Amino acid sequence: MNDTELLAEMKAGACRGFYFFWGDEDYLKNRRAADMKKLTVGDFAAFDSYDFAFGDEEPDLGAIRDAVLIPPMMSSKTFVSVSFATLANLKEKERDALLGLFSDFSPEDRENTVVVLRVSADGFDAGSPKKPSAFLRSAEKIMKCVEFPYQTEGRLTKWMERHFAEYGLVPEPGVCARIIAEAGRSMYRLSGEVEKTAAYAAARYESGAAVSPYPSDGGPSDGGKTVTPSDGGPSDGRKTVTLSDVAACVSHTDEDDGFGLTNCILDGDAAGALAFLEGRKRRREEPVFVLAQITRTFTDLAAASLFLADGRDRTDFARAMKINDYRAGLCWRAAAKGSPERFAAAVEACAAADRGMKSGSVGYSEIEKLICAQALIRRPESGVRK
Repeated sequence: MNDTELLAEMKAGACRGFYFFWGDEDYLKNRRAADMKKLTVGDFAAFDSYDFAFGDEEPDLGAIRDAVLIPPMMSSKTFVSVSFATLANLKEKERDALLGLFSDFSPEDRENTVVVLRVSADGFDAGSPKKPSAFLRSAEKIMKCVEFPYQTEGRLTKWMERHFAEYGLVPEPGVCARIIAEAGRSMYRLSGEVEKTAAYAAARYESGAAVSPYPSDGGPSDGGKTVTPSDGGPSDGRKTVTLSDVAACVSHTDEDDGFGLTNCILDGDAAGALAFLEGRKRRREEPVFVLAQITRTFTDLAAASLFLADGRDRTDFARAMKINDYRAGLCWRAAAKGSPERFAAAVEACAAADRGMKSGSVGYSEIEKLICAQALIRRPESGVRK
């Protein structure tokens, strides 16, 4: 099943049974799950919906089973959301137990419940179209599996145009393509960049300046001169977003936030790491998922540092960890900034932050404390290992 087929099912009010959401686009997974919840329980979420979010720990299958079996109180069906930051860290028997749980439910249970199991983009290896992973092959027998790949540039452009329209703005030709080129295709990241750019362009019109003082190449403008027509906008009356607005607002993205954040920590740049975290907050990403990504990155760096200390090369590391060469290169460069002991301590600090979250700490406070404490650890003044 693909997203288009899922939307048709939702429109027909035919959602029932178990679903597995996977793929690169986390924004759409979370949006579809939220919409399905609304369709299933309406205003009675407090009575008839249950949400579970797991990092890299073993899931509480008993709690999930109980939620599926509880009859709805105010709605015709119960909605259960089960989110995983990663399935990669589960042991094979734990993954089998998870699938076994859903295969054991009766047809009546499936008829009275909507369950959405979803996993973040970095936390699941689906294999290839010709050879799907064992988990995906098994899941397809008991669930409706929906892939959410990165969207095409055409679909992203239409989506961004709708968001700009909410501000009363129309993007000029090339604006959406430039934003995608700078920020990448993640809809979470794009939503943040569109929001910044739209707010900037709207403020420009409110101030009476129809043209941004920043040229599209980011260099000095025409003498710093701002053109201000008498009507405060273009001659056809439309308020547009320009390439100059993009140059002033959109941040170029070369690597994912997980590596950017950990690199700032390793460099002692707490402010930079907190800026990365602020982006995650703006995109309303769940704290447990954010911490799980940070933990996974530090775990990979700990492994890379051991390979470095043992005198092995990056190719050995990529092969042993079963990761692509690009991610291996990011790990290799970052691992050169610390010792195995440094990264082991960071992994333990992540585990402590996870325990703090589970003991009742709310929001991003545990992640903020983790960042500040780890950024204070000075890196050794030594040459960078290649």
